[in-house]
Amino acid sequence: MRDVVIKTHNLTKKYGSFTALENANMTIYQGDIYGLIGRNGAGKTTAMKILTGLTDQTDGDYEIFGKASKDSASIRRRVGCLIENPAFFENMTAYQNLRYYCYQKGIADLSKIDEVLDFVNLQDAKNKKFKTFSLGMKQRLGIAFAIMDNPDLVVLDEPINGLDPIGIAELRDTFHMLAHERGMTLMISSHILSELYALANRFLIIDHGRVLKEISKEELDNECSRATVLRVNDVKGTCVILERDHQIKNFKVIDDGEIRIYDEHLQTAGLNRSLVQSGIEVSQIFETGISLEEYFKKVIEEEER
Repeated sequence: MRDVVIKTHNLTKKYGSFTALENANMTIYQGDIYGLIGRNGAGKTTAMKILTGLTDQTDGDYEIFGKASKDSASIRRRVGCLIENPAFFENMTAYQNLRYYCYQKGIADLSKIDEVLDFVNLQDAKNKKFKTFSLGMKQRLGIAFAIMDNPDLVVLDEPINGLDPIGIAELRDTFHMLAHERGMTLMISSHILSELYALANRFLIIDHGRVLKEISKEELDNECSRATVLRVNDVKGTCVILERDHQIKNFKVIDDGEIRIYDEHLQTAGLNRSLVQSGIEVSQIFETGISLEEYFKKVIEEEER
């Protein structure tokens, strides 16, 4: 069982009569790339601000690295964050900006600056002024700022928002390196579901401050993948026929009466005939599956109903 990095208990944040976050429960494990999915204003940034100590919850509680929120100040150095971009100085270079934040954070080893600039592919731009940076370069400098003191957890709010496809691809590679080469746990928010899907292994769907679903990538794939569903009276016999007679191996037994086949070129009429001739009773055969965007909309609509 992996160690729990963050666990929240009915986390709530109110601003006067407005509830930005309501009874939010989530669990993030060590090594996760944990994606927060939601529309603008859904509560993603509020949750991140609470968990990084930038604001306090109104109600509920959370644990971070096993410490209750009231005792978490001592481990804040293990958390790096990029929320609403740090205020970089326009007329200072990338190196000068990070050196300033080293002093602010109490980081004495200035070699860390070159290390993180190299990691986010900004070494060649270290002496360029921030005002000359593209949006993608600014985002990468923000990530360099977040990882300067080698945190165990990195919290990134909308890091791919506004980037072109090349910039998104570059950041995606950076995030994978942080997780797989540096062993960091990442919490990333975005309303761009397709990009989060390419990154994360677990997801939280949130809307109007309420957590609607926490789901793993495998579960999400099962919900969304295009498949032909067979409902039969003999699952074992059907599996034999699929493999022996039709050379179909990409299928999954869901329960005692259902099989899902993941084959876009499946000829359902021929398969149905083959099963019936073999004495298999086929009660239903149909196609299922939706796109990731459709799944997100479906979850939202079900909650609104």
